[in-house]
Amino acid sequence: MNYVKFIDKKAQKQFVNHRSQITNFKEREDTSVVYAEKITFLNSYTDLVRCQEKYVLLGIPEDIGVRANFGRVGASEAWDSFLPIFLSTQINRCRSVDNIAVLGTIKTEDQMDVCEGLYSYHPDDRLILSKCVQEIDKRVEQVISQIVQLGKIPLVIGGGHNNAYPLLKATAVDHAIDVVNIDAHTDLRPAIGRHSGNGFSHALKDGAIGRYHAIGLQPSALTTQMQELIDHDLRISADFITDRIDITQRVEQVFDKIKQEHFALEIDMDVVKDFPSSAQSPVGFSFQELIDIVTEIVKKGQPRYIHVCEAAPVYGYKNQVGKALSYLVNTLINI
Repeated sequence: MNYVKFIDKKAQKQFVNHRSQITNFKEREDTSVVYAEKITFLNSYTDLVRCQEKYVLLGIPEDIGVRANFGRVGASEAWDSFLPIFLSTQINRCRSVDNIAVLGTIKTEDQMDVCEGLYSYHPDDRLILSKCVQEIDKRVEQVISQIVQLGKIPLVIGGGHNNAYPLLKATAVDHAIDVVNIDAHTDLRPAIGRHSGNGFSHALKDGAIGRYHAIGLQPSALTTQMQELIDHDLRISADFITDRIDITQRVEQVFDKIKQEHFALEIDMDVVKDFPSSAQSPVGFSFQELIDIVTEIVKKGQPRYIHVCEAAPVYGYKNQVGKALSYLVNTLINI
């Protein structure tokens, strides 16, 4: 756990909102208990070993891979936008934290500092960006390996989609793992260097992926090479945002292609129409459609990990990303 920044007790207290801090229940407008008062915060590997919760929540606050892929920076802020809102959720018959614990974040500050002011269209800068992504790959893989070896399910808030590669490597130790990628883009760019657009390419090259199925691709985002992969590589399949099929049909197609009971679930927020993200688009699913899709997928199978990435709060209105990611995570852990 050398690469984890834990949330200490002093920091934990700041997540208890002002209404909850009123100790005289007669003066409180609402006596509901919020997540921050009940959730398990892990502060060591020993805590992780001992915890009984199913999901382990952690953040990867970086956008170096996005920067290296000529994308818009901002995904590094998603965790800080999400966590306070998530922890202020009121516990009720529909919302509980009985099966999730908070680990903290992967340490990325040093690499983010190195990449400050670098631009991917400068060849020398891009080499540095790629090396920094590889360093974060190492850290993510090490931490995720420790989580999955204990039979826990990492629930990761990114960060760029480059982190799919170390997540898959850490999970596919004994055999390749299938992956469901809900995304406007395949992220199957050539496995040259490291950036947010080639995580799955590297994982395929390494044999970490058994089958790959994408949901909600935008046809205009496909290169000729990507189209050929979908057409001819038996490991790769996809549906498109333009397909006239309902959610039930989309999910049925997933499990026609994905044969394993256990699989990786990747959710790139640029698949949602007009959502503040690294590659925001006027075309895509509604947020409710995304919720319905992931709900059906998790009901039918058991992800080995869940990765939510590329959300960029700076491009939205106040708390938009935080509230959306909180709702998504709440949906996932309460299915």
